[in-house]
Amino acid sequence: MQKDGPCSSAGILPGDVLLMAGGNKVDGVEKLERLLPSSGKLTVTVRRNQENRKVDLQF
Repeated sequence: MQKDGPCSSAGILPGDVLLMAGGNKVDGVEKLERLLPSSGKLTVTVRRNQENRKVDLQF
C-alpha cells in the first residue's frame, strides 16, 4: 500500500480484506483494476476484525 495513497488516506490498513468496490463484488485483481476510476471517488467495502466497513477512496 502506498503511503499517502488513496487507500492509506481512506484509513484502509494492511490486512483489511477488500470485498466490494463501487457496489460490485471484487474477486480478483483484474476485476478491481477495471473498477478503479482515473479520478473521482470509489466506495469500497473492506472486512476488518470480523466487521465490514465502507470507505470512500479519492483519486
